[in-house]
Amino acid sequence: MKNTLIFWKESIQYEGVSKTPFPDAKGAQIHERDIADAAVVAISEAGHEPVRS
Repeated sequence: MKNTLIFWKESIQYEGVSKTPFPDAKGAQIHERDIADAAVVAISEAGHEPVRS
């Protein structure tokens, strides 16, 4: 997400819109903090243990 903000910074600041250099690209804008929060839950709460075969 931080990399995306670099792309969007000027267009948001000066034009009030977000523009991307790759408009046809598919992807989700997920902030690394959200990923870290999910990882904490996965490693610290019961029910998220790896399946062992």
